[in-house]
Amino acid sequence: MKNSITKFNQKLLEKHPTIWNTKIVWMLLISLGLHLLFYLIGLVSLMNPASLHGYKAIDIYFKNGMVFVASILSVLLIVIWLISMFRNNAFKNFYPLTQVQLFKQFTCYFVILMAATSFYYSYTLGLQTYIISAYGDESFDADIALANETAPFFSFDLSKYELDQLAYPPPFDTLYCETRESSIDFSQSYFEFKEQEYQYYSIKRFTVEDGRSVSQYTIAQSVFNERKDDLRIFYLKDSVIDVSDLIKTAHPSYFNYHEEFFEKEKEDYSFLDFDMDFEYDQNNPYQKEWLTQQRVQKIQKHQAFLQHADQDAYEKQFAKFLDMAERFQIKTNLDPTNWAILMHAGNDTDEVKHLIINDDEIGDQDEITYEAETAYSAYEKTLNTDFYLDAKSLRSAFKNIDEIKTTNIFEGSIHFYCWIMFLISCVIFIFRTTSLKSLLFSIVSIGLLAIFISLIAALYGLMISYQSGIEYFVSYFVLLLGTGILAIALLATQRVKKIVGSIFLNVSLVGFVPYLVLILGIISMHQDDACRERNRLQPYDEIIDCPNIFEFLGVYWSYLLLALGFLFVFYYCRKIMQWRAMPEG
Repeated sequence: MKNSITKFNQKLLEKHPTIWNTKIVWMLLISLGLHLLFYLIGLVSLMNPASLHGYKAIDIYFKNGMVFVASILSVLLIVIWLISMFRNNAFKNFYPLTQVQLFKQFTCYFVILMAATSFYYSYTLGLQTYIISAYGDESFDADIALANETAPFFSFDLSKYELDQLAYPPPFDTLYCETRESSIDFSQSYFEFKEQEYQYYSIKRFTVEDGRSVSQYTIAQSVFNERKDDLRIFYLKDSVIDVSDLIKTAHPSYFNYHEEFFEKEKEDYSFLDFDMDFEYDQNNPYQKEWLTQQRVQKIQKHQAFLQHADQDAYEKQFAKFLDMAERFQIKTNLDPTNWAILMHAGNDTDEVKHLIINDDEIGDQDEITYEAETAYSAYEKTLNTDFYLDAKSLRSAFKNIDEIKTTNIFEGSIHFYCWIMFLISCVIFIFRTTSLKSLLFSIVSIGLLAIFISLIAALYGLMISYQSGIEYFVSYFVLLLGTGILAIALLATQRVKKIVGSIFLNVSLVGFVPYLVLILGIISMHQDDACRERNRLQPYDEIIDCPNIFEFLGVYWSYLLLALGFLFVFYYCRKIMQWRAMPEG
């Protein structure tokens, strides 16, 4: 084995000296083995369904300690690689090297660093592979549909079953339900339950041209307002509608329930609170964007089930759901029979008679307190039971599965990896082509430049104003400094001392891409200011969105600058060879 490795290294040395010198073959082989290991670990990390109950299961890499293991392995791998590579330096030993060979060395550094530090992607790909195979689209959709069909019977919150939640059948999808006692017209038809009043109104529209003044009374009385083209539309309560012949009871009823337990690929996974939901004005028919044709069909199916199902139908529905909940390791003490009894299955009005705890264990109901005891809250307390169902964990599991299946793990983070590795590659390349002294002097010089720029900016702010274009002053001042450094590095390195020339070359190599970012930033600042000035003088309906250069390029600006960075490194290789040929002193 040892002889085979020696022969292979000798062959690389003779035919591919750059590959031999950078050790890229062995580094990639070792990294490939570690990537495979992390992929397999990711593949088994979410095999326990309970691991999907928490927040952001896709980030389990950062929660279970794998990120620390990967960091230690990456550091060890890179240190061993650098020690091995630094034994031989053809450039410093004046071996005949071309500009292309030097550039190949830099490219090898970048590839090796990317391979030795990107274990996160292999691990997360393992997660995705398992989730996609274990929860296929067809079975996952069936589980979601079953949960949505059963959700109306969870009976967690009595307010979800009140009259103001009724969204179907017509005309309830076009009516506004008033629940404020001060706004109820008690001389006309209304409903009352435990001191809670409900009254249905038709809606009228009031339209004005956008920009015209509107009375505060109109604004206060409107239940909703919106802008369309050059018009502003106010929706106001019109007249009371008598729907007493359509409503069986004012008691909270399963017939009134309309919410969706989970909607695939329409959840927002950016909230800090994983179970946070927007609270819309459900009483307002003009804010019922959620009332799509698909949602209407689900409500119709639910209401039809209530009208025709018997005790056996309820038990079959609950049995299927509980079997699914067991697969996801959802804690509950319900069984199909007692759940059907709790729902008062088959009664004529489908009234809510009992409440279930939305948790993973029996809670102490006596500890529930209310700001002010009312007839409604007192009644709600009488409905509490010792039965529980951890629906929060089920919803989290659905969210995690959907997020893992649909997330592009390379989006966003890959830019961070590329730029960090590009910077480290530049530092290694600087050390390989100049010297440790030049590298240290370059780092000190960058620090001094940063301090100098900060002092100048502070002085400008004190002497003139922090509000008077300081961002432009600092940007153009840094641009001037950067242009001077680049000019010296590219045109005058042979006219200064060798150590000074190396500092200018090194600072230029590290700072070229930030220099380009600064130029794009200055352009975008001017574009944003011009856009604001233009829109300030325009009527509201002629205000336009003006994308700046960053918004126009999107994520491609990162790839573009990375490509330009590699091109600059290629040019830098020629300059560093010219610098190397200079005499010492």
